[in-house]
Amino acid sequence: MISICVVSVLPFFNPPKGTDFLLHLVCYFILTTIPLVFFTRRDLAFMAAAAAPTMGLLLEYLQSHIDSRTFSPEDMLANNFGAGLGIATGMIFRLLRKSKRLTGEHHE
Repeated sequence: MISICVVSVLPFFNPPKGTDFLLHLVCYFILTTIPLVFFTRRDLAFMAAAAAPTMGLLLEYLQSHIDSRTFSPEDMLANNFGAGLGIATGMIFRLLRKSKRLTGEHHE
């Protein structure tokens, strides 16, 4: 999360042409998947994952006030799409893990 914040406000940081949307999507996918997969407390996991789209919006707003950076609705769309995919993936992972616990499946 800190890395995304730092890179988002660096002046003159421009990813290679054609990779910006994918970069935003992947970063926010990872940002939302990690807490849902690794946090044991469900409430903290969902709060952390749900905070990512808001953070993306705030960072885009901040970029509009930084020289050589601009506000980008396309970046916000990529952030939210990545966050949505990450939340869905994390939820599926949690459900599968819970299902294995309930059925007593163990890998040896």
